[in-house]
Amino acid sequence: MSHHVVIANAVENVGFRLAEKRGGTIAPAELLPFLPVSLAMITDILNDAAAESEAIAPETVDGLRRYVFAPALAAEETPAVMATAQCVVCDKDIQARNAELLCDECADELKTALLTEAETNGWPAQAVYEHEICYLATRTPSPASAEKLASMSRLPLRRMRKKLELMQNWLSVHQERNSENGARLYTFADATYPREAYLKNMQWIRSLPASITEDVEARVVHILTALGVLFLVLLGMAFCHFPFPLLFVAFLITSPILAVMIWKRRSKLDSMEVE
Repeated sequence: MSHHVVIANAVENVGFRLAEKRGGTIAPAELLPFLPVSLAMITDILNDAAAESEAIAPETVDGLRRYVFAPALAAEETPAVMATAQCVVCDKDIQARNAELLCDECADELKTALLTEAETNGWPAQAVYEHEICYLATRTPSPASAEKLASMSRLPLRRMRKKLELMQNWLSVHQERNSENGARLYTFADATYPREAYLKNMQWIRSLPASITEDVEARVVHILTALGVLFLVLLGMAFCHFPFPLLFVAFLITSPILAVMIWKRRSKLDSMEVE
């Protein structure tokens, strides 16, 4: 079985099980507590499933993408934290805890498939911030401002705004304007995300090299910016008749020290601690 099939099967089965528990309609963000994947992967897989089956239909309500599973429409809604006696993939008996719907064997198979997918698809770089933002969204009243989310997050405000804009492309977030002050507010799908499930998913996602690509790029930019400022300062001192050879030696000594300090500086992104 190819890794694409393994991932698609897990997403579709979890989606259907959730739909049975939630009146037949789900949003992609509702699958995140159960699967360490990106919203784009979930959306693509459910779109493909909808194209192949009349029993699954995508719809957009209030700017948010949802999927209707016709066979589950008559099901009665139950509490968000589910307990199941069987794995949703292989039907093996399991003792479900919190947000676990897969047995250990199927969970390991899924992670192996996701590792293979990460070799050609940079999904961990997306998933690492999507899980965090969706988790925080469950802990603050909706609609929420980017400022409020950033105050609880490892992401600074500028990056939070950028990530929210990217999530809008998948209809996972809907932006609206406050009628009184014009502030931008963001509405998320009504979902729950237990903290234990969040920490477990994030720990695994952040173990993948692709998940830190953006953080590495940001640190490189910071280093180049700092070296550029240092060079301009020393150049200004040279115009003020400071000895050029001395300034050149100072730059050669100071620049690697500055670069190492910035690279090793503890970033908020190095910590799993969000509110």
